[in-house]
Amino acid sequence: MNTNSIYLTLAEKEKYALSLDITNVKWDELPVKKRISMARQVDYLIDDVNLKQVAALLDRNYGSLYNMYMSMVGDLQAVLGTDTDDARQLFKVPSDAYHFYMVKNSDVYDFVQILLHGFNVSFQSFWESIKVVRRQSYDI
Repeated sequence: MNTNSIYLTLAEKEKYALSLDITNVKWDELPVKKRISMARQVDYLIDDVNLKQVAALLDRNYGSLYNMYMSMVGDLQAVLGTDTDDARQLFKVPSDAYHFYMVKNSDVYDFVQILLHGFNVSFQSFWESIKVVRRQSYDI
């Protein structure tokens, strides 16, 4: 799991790690020749997600993995700006873009932005400033 982001909560880190794990599981299923071909053509390899298989391979509870996956789908839809459930479209989002989206929408990032811009940091003004910063941060 990528733990070098101070901006993400443990749950967000787990969602990000799940997106990487799903990609890696699919990648590992392919023969080497197919992997090389796809890498050269910049073809996207995820066309469906078998959460039962992923849960078994990661030795995780299916129910919690399902909930995390659905939350991740919501994030990826927000990044794409669409309501599609098509895994092929959702997993075209580069992992760096997904990570950036999660960081930019985290409370820690908002707090740092508020401190950097010199807003008053009382709880009431902090809460109001978060709303302002969040409205400004949706231009990915």
